[in-house]
Amino acid sequence: MSQQEPSAQEHASTAVVRLTDDAIADLRRLQKKDPQIVRWAFKKMLLLERPAHAGEPLLGSLIGFRKLAVGDRDWRIVWRVNRAHA
Repeated sequence: MSQQEPSAQEHASTAVVRLTDDAIADLRRLQKKDPQIVRWAFKKMLLLERPAHAGEPLLGSLIGFRKLAVGDRDWRIVWRVNRAHA
């Protein structure tokens, strides 16, 4: 997949990442199991501060969502851009 260069507007905008309660619970559980996984997850989440085109688009019933793999592709961060809250 080729990624396009971000526009000036995308560079200027900042992102707000909001985690669902389930995501927070998953991170807490993972922190106890392997703290490195959580560090990797947060590093990947920093990519979301960049243009909303980071990662890969999902298909099927998840069209509109994107994903980033974490660690050895055992975990995924799945998100979508919600411009109504931007």
